[in-house]
Amino acid sequence: MKDASKKYVGHTQNIIGLQLLEEDPSHAFLHFEKAGKLGCSKANFNLGVCFETGNGIKRDLEKAAHYYKLAASEGHGLALYNLGIYYLEGMGGLEKDENTAIELIEKAAEQNIVEAQVFLGIHYFQCNKRCKAFKYFEKAAKTSTDGQYYLGLCFENGWGTNIDNHQAAKLFSSAAASGHLEAIFSIASYYEKGLGGIEQDIDFAISLYKLAVNAGHKEAEYCLEKLKSSKLSKPTKVKSCDIKRENYECHNIHVSSSSPELSRIGSPVESNFLMDVADCFKDNSQAFWKKVPRKSNFWIDSEVNCGFDAEKELPHWTSTPTLLSVI
Repeated sequence: MKDASKKYVGHTQNIIGLQLLEEDPSHAFLHFEKAGKLGCSKANFNLGVCFETGNGIKRDLEKAAHYYKLAASEGHGLALYNLGIYYLEGMGGLEKDENTAIELIEKAAEQNIVEAQVFLGIHYFQCNKRCKAFKYFEKAAKTSTDGQYYLGLCFENGWGTNIDNHQAAKLFSSAAASGHLEAIFSIASYYEKGLGGIEQDIDFAISLYKLAVNAGHKEAEYCLEKLKSSKLSKPTKVKSCDIKRENYECHNIHVSSSSPELSRIGSPVESNFLMDVADCFKDNSQAFWKKVPRKSNFWIDSEVNCGFDAEKELPHWTSTPTLLSVI
């Protein structure tokens, strides 16, 4: 009874902290602290986030690492992921240890932490273990637009699977409909060339390229100008699936700035941009895509800086601080 009571009080303190977070982060931190002392793993993770981001308390990466360790020891999925990143980067006073990092991130991926699944997909792709990378992208694609995009690349280029432009088109289209910038660029190419069972539609391709250009995609700007200059007076309908985009080299695969369902990765997608995407697809009768089912919105506040370290050619990610309420 005593243990059950402690657990209940801990969860309650964590919820109070979340409710106070926006208006009074310092007060929220104190509630997370009380909850953590009562053994609430979510609260220990939230304390790690607070120390990492300086939200309600002075920023301290060593203390962040300490609380991520506490939460990870209790099996908290995102804490396992963040702690893995700390070991990978040598953050929070921890020595760099890639083996420990990957082991922790794999444990997070087993708990269906989509950030971990995408990370491992990229990691194993760059280690030239493409079948393993494909499996992680396949898992991530169930809940993540990043996962859909990378899985689409695998089907497009035959990375860890057979080339299947039709499947790639479905994945790119689904991710694009949710505002994934690189997927919008990819599916525009499919409409331009008539790939994956999609009928060629130059006008719709131009609309998609314009969306990407407006969002700052440089390559789309080049493709748009090229397409405009050679635009057919009447779009030719093509049903061939034989043409495919030029293969990506290993160092060209990248972490996108999409807005997955479970947490925001990179810069938040502008709401006006998402409305433009929805309007663009709504006006095209042959666009075949299905929205990813939205999960319960229990993830609050998320931030990750991602890109590539050109010297190492490995994904360079900071952790993904995310405050969790009870599920």
